[in-house]
Amino acid sequence: MPESNEPKPPPLPNRERPIEAEPHPEKSEFREAYDTLADVAGGVPSLRWKDNLYQAAAIAAFVLVGAVIGFAMVFVQSTGRHRMIESLMGAAAGGFVGLIAGVLLSGFVLAILGIKRVVKK
Repeated sequence: MPESNEPKPPPLPNRERPIEAEPHPEKSEFREAYDTLADVAGGVPSLRWKDNLYQAAAIAAFVLVGAVIGFAMVFVQSTGRHRMIESLMGAAAGGFVGLIAGVLLSGFVLAILGIKRVVKK
């Protein structure tokens, strides 16, 4: 059988030795600089998942409390056929007020914590 002129395929990698990945730093310099910028200047979204989780939980709590207060206030004051519909509208209004308050207050608290993080460095 004559030899062909086709190139030989590359050899298979040695399977006995595991492929080692380079050590991966937990935070890159870019990420650290971005987090510092977000803490100091503000106006950019935070990439810290814990901060975002805390803010989401706080906003959800504010919306819930606002909706309950809005529902209760209208339900107590309303007398008529459309009491439940009016109360649900009160709950929606209270939830919206809670949303605004939650965003502002949780953002303020996270800003204070961010400044403390920068000062601590």
